Amino acid sequence: MNRTIRAAVISILLFAISALPASSQTNTASVSGKISDPSGALIPGVTVTATNTDTQAVAKIVTNSDGKYGFSGLQPGSYSVLASLRGFNEASAQKVLGSGESVELNFKLTIGVAPADDGPFVIRPPEGQIFR
Repeated sequence: MNRTIRAAVISILLFAISALPASSQTNTASVSGKISDPSGALIPGVTVTATNTDTQAVAKIVTNSDGKYGFSGLQPGSYSVLASLRGFNEASAQKVLGSGESVELNFKLTIGVAPADDGPFVIRPPEGQIFR
C-alpha cells in the first residue's frame, strides 16, 4: 500500500511540475541593433522609435556612445522601427515580432539636407534712430 501511495504522489507531483511554464519561455520580444553613417562609423545619439502598428504603442530610445540600441519587453505584433538624427535621412524597417523572438535590426543613415535656415535674426532700428 505504501508503494501505491508513494507512486501516486510522485505521479501527481510530476504532472504538476510539467504543467508549469518553463522559465525560459517569454511572452515578449526584443529588437536591438547598431546605427552607422555611410562610412560605417557607429553614430551615438540617434533616436530609435519602435511603433506597434497593431496597437499604436510607441517605445523610444537613444543610441549609446557605441551607436547601439535595444528594446526589450515588446508585445508580439507588427512593428515599424524608425531611426532619426538631425543632419541625416531617416531609415526605417517593418518587422513582425513573435513571442520570445529577438531580432537584430541595423541601420545605415545617409547624409541629409539640413532644414532651411532663415538666417540670423536681425533687429533694425527705425529710420533716423541710432542704437549704441
